[in-house]
Amino acid sequence: KQLIGQRLEILGFDSCVMGMLEVGYQFCDVAKTMIASEGSVPNAGWTYAKILGGLARGEHRHKSAQKVAEHFVKEFID
Repeated sequence: KQLIGQRLEILGFDSCVMGMLEVGYQFCDVAKTMIASEGSVPNAGWTYAKILGGLARGEHRHKSAQKVAEHFVKEFID
C-alpha cells in the first residue's frame, strides 16, 4: 500500500524499441528517470545479474537515482 500512487525512481527498458520517445512520454508521470538503449541491444537484453547485483548487495543504498542509473549504463557497457 505504501507504493501505490508513488512514482518510480528508475524505469528501464532493455529492448531498443521500448525506449522510443513516444513510449518514454507515456511514462513521464510514472517514473523520474528512464534508462533505454539508443540502438539494438545484443542477446536477450540486459545482463540483470551483473547490473542488479550491486543493488542486491546494498552497494548503492545511499546513492541518488541518477547515480544508480549511471551505474546500470556503465555495467551494461562493460
